[in-house]
Amino acid sequence: MARHLLYLATIALMLVSVAKARESSFCDNVFNNFIHCVRYVSDLSINEPGSGCCSGIINLKQVANQNEAGPAQICQCIEDLARVMHIPFDASRIQSLRIHCHTHLSFPISNAMDCSK
Repeated sequence: MARHLLYLATIALMLVSVAKARESSFCDNVFNNFIHCVRYVSDLSINEPGSGCCSGIINLKQVANQNEAGPAQICQCIEDLARVMHIPFDASRIQSLRIHCHTHLSFPISNAMDCSK
């Protein structure tokens, strides 16, 4: 438990530096909603995403649907997070989020892709 809290604290510190470089409040919201999914999409020993991950994905879906640029902005914030943390996301895990969380992903998630598409 203490190791998990240290892990989250380290991530939070990294998020602060990344958020300053991007649209701070928007990316802060993305990071706060996606942070609970990072272990699932990057660690194959985790069997399923937790409820915090699914809640975050549903919140991000609502943000993405609020304006046309939302999906691209969410994509870029998540890519920034992955780049700063040096975490490769597993594509099959990303795709399975929609199944586990019972929702359609209305924004792309990837380590490196053209977020403008």
